[in-house]
Amino acid sequence: MHYHGFPEITLDIKARLDDVQVLQLAKELEMRGIVIKSQMWPTMGRVYHLRQRVPDIECFASITLNSIVGGLSPWVVEAAARQGAKVVWFPTWNAAHKKGEGGFARMMKAWFPTMTFEPGLSCIDSSRKVTPDVQAIIRLAKDMNLVLCTGHISPVEA
Repeated sequence: MHYHGFPEITLDIKARLDDVQVLQLAKELEMRGIVIKSQMWPTMGRVYHLRQRVPDIECFASITLNSIVGGLSPWVVEAAARQGAKVVWFPTWNAAHKKGEGGFARMMKAWFPTMTFEPGLSCIDSSRKVTPDVQAIIRLAKDMNLVLCTGHISPVEA
């Protein structure tokens, strides 16, 4: 459903194709469109420019609700939607149950050796109830006709 474009995490890791080449290929393959995803940055500005460079194929912007963009904030979701985001992912590498484990954490620590991981983000409270901010995000997604994806939250949260 999505494509991790370049740049993603660091300029030091090159992608095989740049975003324009990927969209041109998708167009040649008669795809309707592609969602541009980043686990670090909102993609609305990038998609704005890609639409001008590669017409006649849909290019959808998204935001992943990791801490770096403001986390599980309804304000962040609404602002992203008003700038053209169509897809919202709950936290991925920053999800509470993923905190500090797995390959992504190892890669991040290798690229950013002084980085300390902030507390992981959870969509539920200690009673396993969906938090008020997440309830607001779900309402916003419905009201603003956004696709809401679970990201890498736990099965209980999903």
